[in-house]
Amino acid sequence: MLLRLYYLYHQSPKKLSELKSLHDIIKETFEFEEGALKPKRACGTRWISFKLNALRLVLDKFGVYMQHLEHIASDKSCRDREKMQGYLRQWKTCHNLLYVAVFIDILTPASILSKAFQDEGVDSVSVVHCLKRSQESLDKMQKKPFEELPSVKYLLKKITVTETLHVYQGVEFTTASFQKALADVKNAKNTLISAVHNTVETRLENASSVQLDATATVLNTELWKTNVAADEVEFADERVSELFEQFQPVMLKQGLSEDITVSEIIEEWHDVVTYTLNFLKPDQSAYKKTWKWLFNCSLSSRWKNILMLISVLFSVPVCNAKLERMFSHLKRTKTDTRCALSEQRLTNLLRIVEEGPPFGSFDVKPVIKLWTGERVRRPNQKQRKKYKQRAKKVKYYHETVQIESTDNDSNNTEDIGPHTDLSDKDGTDMEDSDDADDFESNARWWIENFEADSDSDTDFEGYHE
Repeated sequence: MLLRLYYLYHQSPKKLSELKSLHDIIKETFEFEEGALKPKRACGTRWISFKLNALRLVLDKFGVYMQHLEHIASDKSCRDREKMQGYLRQWKTCHNLLYVAVFIDILTPASILSKAFQDEGVDSVSVVHCLKRSQESLDKMQKKPFEELPSVKYLLKKITVTETLHVYQGVEFTTASFQKALADVKNAKNTLISAVHNTVETRLENASSVQLDATATVLNTELWKTNVAADEVEFADERVSELFEQFQPVMLKQGLSEDITVSEIIEEWHDVVTYTLNFLKPDQSAYKKTWKWLFNCSLSSRWKNILMLISVLFSVPVCNAKLERMFSHLKRTKTDTRCALSEQRLTNLLRIVEEGPPFGSFDVKPVIKLWTGERVRRPNQKQRKKYKQRAKKVKYYHETVQIESTDNDSNNTEDIGPHTDLSDKDGTDMEDSDDADDFESNARWWIENFEADSDSDTDFEGYHE
């Protein structure tokens, strides 16, 4: 229902516009808790939270959705009329409305647990704490009367009851059908809660490889005082031994000496617990703060082996949410336009995204200094000046022409130098040339050569005439 209702309005802007118009008409008649109107998607990364938000919106806007579906189903011009009629028969029921309210109450503890598993700083202590909270909430809900559940109580309070009808936000149900649905859902309440409870316990059994409970007992310094009062300082010796045997291969790669035995680890563990209880008051501060002080104190060299085990326990993942988040970072980093990234460059980018500092607190000055000092660069180079336009080059080449002498007795052939436009022989004026610069250059050449050649028989004036 939730997914079909979402796509019904997500893929049709016209239906969504009609839904908004209907909501504007009846919003003064009925009181709505949720501000959104468009149905929410019931699946996503945090799928329990998405389903819970979608259920809350359906319960709050149930009358608006059903009245709009009735309008679409009665419209003969609608192509999806039969489909809308089928949706209306399935969704407009007392059982559907009551189950929506019950699932909101049941999924609320599971939603808190799901968010805890997907948190950035999640560890064994926080996960075990959320698991216990969820189990306690489900146990209380199982003992609580059906009418006292928060969402069911809200629904029953909003229903208007008459002799023959039960009306919720303008949607009418017969009294007989509503009472029957109420009895059926009431009988199914404990079955649904038990199913969720068993699923959570199964999830814990599948996590036995991580030894969640043993890790949380060792790391949670806030309960050390209570545990020591009950079982003295040896309250976690067996758990520490099991964890050391499990993670010893990892610790050997980190520099642990092969001569270290379990008894030496237990001695360091007793020393850490005794020192913490005598001087740090661990029950009055957060466990992460206590461990931070132990790692940075002057006596940490005495406990280097047990502290190495503690650092391994803090780094052990308790769920695969971090890996799924890494795939999302990979998809956003290596896009279609950046598919040629090398393996080393891609690894560096993903490490920066996952483990780097927040963008607002990152100081870029050391990076710029490293970049400028890596090779010779010219960061202070002045802006390049514009070059002046160069003078146009004049190409010279010689052309042999035939010049008639003044006595018309013979034709003399001479090399007259640079090529000019000789159209003046046909009666045109040389000053009408398109390029005045070329004419001036050629005229200067003529004057210099004819004045220098005093022995020449060529009559320049006659030629010009």
